[in-house]
Amino acid sequence: MSRDTSFVDVEREIIYWRVHFGSGAFPGASFGLDIQPIIKIACDIYTRDPHGSREAWLDDLVRRLNMRSRDMSNETAAREFASRCWDHLLH
Repeated sequence: MSRDTSFVDVEREIIYWRVHFGSGAFPGASFGLDIQPIIKIACDIYTRDPHGSREAWLDDLVRRLNMRSRDMSNETAAREFASRCWDHLLH
C-alpha cells in the first residue's frame, strides 16, 4: 500500500514524538518550545515537497527556523530531529 504524501496527520506525529520525548530520547529539550515547532515545520515541508531531497528539506527547515527568530545555536539538533521525523513519515 502506498502512502498518501499529500496528507500528514500532524497531531498524530506530535503524539508519536511526545511519547518518544518522554522516554528521554531528547535530553535538555523542551517539547513544547523546541520539539513541537520542528515537528510542525518538518511535516509541512514533507507535505509540500514529498519527493524532494533531504538536503533541500534541511535547507528549508533552517530558513524557516531563522525566519521565526529561533535561537539556532542548536541547529545541528534541529536538523537531526527533523530528519528523524522525515524517516518516520517515509515508512
